Amino acid sequence: MSDWNTTVPEDGSEPWKCAAAGNDIIMPGNTNDDADIRDAYEKGLHSEREIRSCAGRIIAMIDKLAK
Repeated sequence: MSDWNTTVPEDGSEPWKCAAAGNDIIMPGNTNDDADIRDAYEKGLHSEREIRSCAGRIIAMIDKLAK
């Protein structure tokens, strides 16, 4: 999980790289995070496998906490 506002482009951050590195949850703060990740996916910089891995870990944590 990132901290608040850590994906602000003015600070040199690229949200898709956070997700590609295995950061499953990006805290709110930058309204362009979603568009950046989608754009990277469309350009082939971020794979469906990486995105599904992030989602899978979140789903697994929800399942674990629900028991």
